[in-house]
Amino acid sequence: MYGIDFRSRVIAHYNANGSLKETARLFDLDRHTISRWNKGFAQTGSLERKPLNRSFKKVDPQKLKEFYDKTPDALQKDAAETFGVHRSSIQYALKKINYTRKKNTFCTKNGMKKKGKNI
Repeated sequence: MYGIDFRSRVIAHYNANGSLKETARLFDLDRHTISRWNKGFAQTGSLERKPLNRSFKKVDPQKLKEFYDKTPDALQKDAAETFGVHRSSIQYALKKINYTRKKNTFCTKNGMKKKGKNI
């Protein structure tokens, strides 16, 4: 990842000299990188990186929330069958929407045993 100041120096050098090969050799970059930066600068006037578009591809987050609001005890396997996707897709979608639920432990200190001895 290159900073904006470095990108601007590269583009300024390229526009001043006009030699893509020389600019690439001087800054130790690929010619395609420089031409991509120059094209993006010509179109947008900025050397900022485009934001990544990471959206939900398989599971609608609103429908997933509604599903777990209606059936809070449902397993990820059940949600996967309902939405017609793999269980890992449900897992990743739940992580993206920060949906967690409390996991209760069923064993207590009084009911635990130490190898052959009761506590």
